[in-house]
Amino acid sequence: VLLARGIRSLLVASQYHRRIRLKLDWECYSVLSVSFTFSAPRLDYVAHDHHSNVVLIMQKLRRLGYRRVSLLLDDYMMTISEHRWLAGYLVSRELFDWPHWIAPAIFKERMSPKSLKAWYRRERPDAIITDADFWNEKLVPILGLECPRDVGVALISVGRDSFFSGIVENAEVVGATAAEQLVSMDQRDNRGLTNVPRRVLVPGNWNEGLSLRKQ
Repeated sequence: VLLARGIRSLLVASQYHRRIRLKLDWECYSVLSVSFTFSAPRLDYVAHDHHSNVVLIMQKLRRLGYRRVSLLLDDYMMTISEHRWLAGYLVSRELFDWPHWIAPAIFKERMSPKSLKAWYRRERPDAIITDADFWNEKLVPILGLECPRDVGVALISVGRDSFFSGIVENAEVVGATAAEQLVSMDQRDNRGLTNVPRRVLVPGNWNEGLSLRKQ
């Protein structure tokens, strides 16, 4: 159907499950993905730079004087990001010489309230890096936390001028860059899969927000 309609270039959107495998006659198309959230085939892609984004968050937290910081996400989020948030968090331990180090907390999707409460009592974080869903659906209702009163919060993705401190992921730049790359591939008649996929990672910007404060 695609070829019959003269479509020779494909922009593959983000998938919600890493196990998805796309099946097409790839040799007929110029193809680019805007994420790395599926397992096969391996495509050229443009995506958010999760690693550098978390390093930026950690740098900001260190400058504000936070001492007991934890990365807190569910395992699904870790999997679809190829563990890049986790990698940035672990690298930051060496880059910024943390006085107190809390191991990253990766919870299963069906995490029990009891296990989350036990983790919070044990680790006593003064700042948490997480995503909006985890904060709103788990940390607030289960632990009754308020930020920045009880704990500082930095989100891995926020809107511009959000109340929350964190990363503005520059989705429009990812989209524009992907479109430019795909047009270039089409003009060069670059079709099919490659043995060495090329990756373009777009860093985010810091949103100051109000969910963190000087310690």
